[in-house]
Amino acid sequence: MTIADAVSRVRWRLWHGQTERALGLIGDTLTDLDVLLEAADDRQARKVAKLPRSLETYVPGQANLIIDYVAARGRGDPISTATIESTVQRLLHRRMGANQQMCWSPRGAHRMLKVRIAVMNGTFAADHAAAEPYAGRPFRPAA
Repeated sequence: MTIADAVSRVRWRLWHGQTERALGLIGDTLTDLDVLLEAADDRQARKVAKLPRSLETYVPGQANLIIDYVAARGRGDPISTATIESTVQRLLHRRMGANQQMCWSPRGAHRMLKVRIAVMNGTFAADHAAAEPYAGRPFRPAA
């Protein structure tokens, strides 16, 4: 199994609330990474190996908060968007910072967020169709 496959499987396990199985996969991946690190003294590989190690310490501490999103969605339970909102805030603060070479204007950032929210809510096509008479070019949905 490649590292990319392992990452995909760990993500799937965490999305389905299977923290113990995810930790097992993380441990197996770390074992494989340790073998690779011994074979080649690569700085980049050591840097990559830090990520699953930090995940291995994070998941047990948050195991009671990790929910089975698929089951929750099936039950119709509300799913918090707090982590998504914090990620958007972090990206905006980073992008709007003075140390970035290119900054968004507040108007451009607001428009970007409106599009991202419409895509996440699944209303982008309908919203765009309603605004299309005012648009300069027609909307063509992705195949």
